[in-house]
Amino acid sequence: GIELSTAQESKIQIYSCYFNGKTNDPNIINFKNSFLSDIRKLTKFRRSNYFICGDFNARHRFWNCLRANPAGSLLYDEMCKGAFTISFPPTPSYYPLKARTNPSTLDLIISNAPNFISSITTIQELSSDHYPVTFNINHSITELSPKKIKCYKKADWAKFKKHITDSFKIEGSIPPSVESTDEIDSMISNFTNILSNAEEKAIPSITYRKTPDELPLFIKNLIKLKNNIRRQWQRTRDPILKHSYKQLTKEIQYEISIWKNEKWAKTIQKLKKTDPPFWKLVKNLKTKQLKMPPLKNNNCFYTTPLEKANLISETFLKSHHLTNSFSDQNTTETVRSSINLIKNSQISELRSYELTSSSEIKSFIKYTKNSTSPGQDRINNKLLKQIPKSGIDYLAVIYNSCLKLSYFPTSWKVAIVKPIPKPNKPPSEPSSYRPISLLSCLSKIFEKILKLRIEIHTSNNNIIPDFQFGFKNNTSTTHALSAITNEIKNQFSEKRSVGLVLLDIEKAFDSVWHDGLIHKMHSLNFPNYLTKIVHSFLNNRSYTVVIDGTKSDRKEIPAGVPQGAVLSPVLFNIYTSDIKAQSCKLSLYADDTALYYADNNPDIIMDRLSDDLTSIKLYFHKWKIKLNTFPSTLLWC
Repeated sequence: GIELSTAQESKIQIYSCYFNGKTNDPNIINFKNSFLSDIRKLTKFRRSNYFICGDFNARHRFWNCLRANPAGSLLYDEMCKGAFTISFPPTPSYYPLKARTNPSTLDLIISNAPNFISSITTIQELSSDHYPVTFNINHSITELSPKKIKCYKKADWAKFKKHITDSFKIEGSIPPSVESTDEIDSMISNFTNILSNAEEKAIPSITYRKTPDELPLFIKNLIKLKNNIRRQWQRTRDPILKHSYKQLTKEIQYEISIWKNEKWAKTIQKLKKTDPPFWKLVKNLKTKQLKMPPLKNNNCFYTTPLEKANLISETFLKSHHLTNSFSDQNTTETVRSSINLIKNSQISELRSYELTSSSEIKSFIKYTKNSTSPGQDRINNKLLKQIPKSGIDYLAVIYNSCLKLSYFPTSWKVAIVKPIPKPNKPPSEPSSYRPISLLSCLSKIFEKILKLRIEIHTSNNNIIPDFQFGFKNNTSTTHALSAITNEIKNQFSEKRSVGLVLLDIEKAFDSVWHDGLIHKMHSLNFPNYLTKIVHSFLNNRSYTVVIDGTKSDRKEIPAGVPQGAVLSPVLFNIYTSDIKAQSCKLSLYADDTALYYADNNPDIIMDRLSDDLTSIKLYFHKWKIKLNTFPSTLLWC
């Protein structure tokens, strides 16, 4: 159902219902109780005006049926008690195709506000044996503004750049750096406002309307002829007219199919495989755009966008609390000591190569994707690519000030989360959705600057082990599989068997222990400014789930590397870089872990695997990583 706000600041609820008229229970009393229970759930205790519309398969003389059936009698009796009113069209809404079966009125409107209903009628222009029933609700509703989007094809980029340049001229010279985090936040807010104002002035908005394709005139004429013949048959029940009606229905379906195929062929011919529109079309064909149904949790239903958003937000939050209870006293004390050292340490003056430059920022912006969705500041990559030199220089001051103060701006740590349904999962369960986080594009450019400096240190110091194939340049899942496959082949040539255990880690990225990661960066001698800025990057992050434009309450994230962030993959690799096996070999792709050992003696293989598996489990528990017990797989080759 839907809920509408009226101009009188009240609500109207409209529901679509269907009752098939059948019962699997031969006991008529059970049927009555079940039917009445459903009707009362729909109609009782509703404070708003409601209109429950649909095919109830309920017959009664009151709404012009020849005879009553059990569902109709129950519905009529309930109406007579004053629970609701029943409205219906003046002519039948159901015309069965069987010639000897009489028409009926099965499509009804149950309401507690009959005075608002008028102009009930049936539409006799569709192929179904049920005619659509239309009616007016005499209420003024609050009209929503039409959705508007920016038309970048008509953008005046010269005007956009001029506005930014003029704005900085008015403000005066750009400072070389700032001395406090509050000043950084103020500069970011100012920069965002300047870009937003420039976008508003230079890029026109257009009203977004999705209009259906219009059928060719000859098909429309065939449909009119079919509807005319159908009305004649319903009046006369002439079998010749019925035959003509069926033939025309088939002909119309065939012609529509031909028209759609020709239209599709023309669209394909215009596209090249290298064009972005081609892949956009393929994605649209493969992706089903389904509206989120009511969610069910603990036998309660969540129907409004706000209820759904808050429920899914709570569900996502659980994965960040998954390993809070895991503890190792010695490790916890060591980590706490490292964190105190880092917090109290002074930031030494950065060398020139540690700072960023306008040219570096421009190169990172150049290779961003236009399709990347913006975060809550609404600044997208299309805008960033058109920023003039004065804007890039201003950004350089912001980024360098963040580096010098080891500060990651607060406004860039808020994610807008869109829930995406998981394939082949029941859509009514909140656990059937995964989060897609939308982060600030300005934040992502800064993350790329940090990532480059972090990767220089990891590369120079061989921090990421060779058996980790995930999120590294020039490696993929193929390389991870090839390493294991080649090892198995080599052992086979030496007449040895191989035992392999595949480990499944639960919510690995969402449960990364923040202080544990910072401790490891400190232990691995990362430059102090990088360790402190990653600490700032991870702390006090939050997200809000958005469904149908409605935002959930904001949630603080206690653990995990941020979903959708540029830094997250490399930070996860650093966090798991010290994983070791004593006797066996390891192969990792991100959190997918394989442990394997080869020998002539199967008992030795099992012993070595068992010993190292125990050691790895202790490592996971020590660093607050949860290993799924049952899905782990043992393979024997």
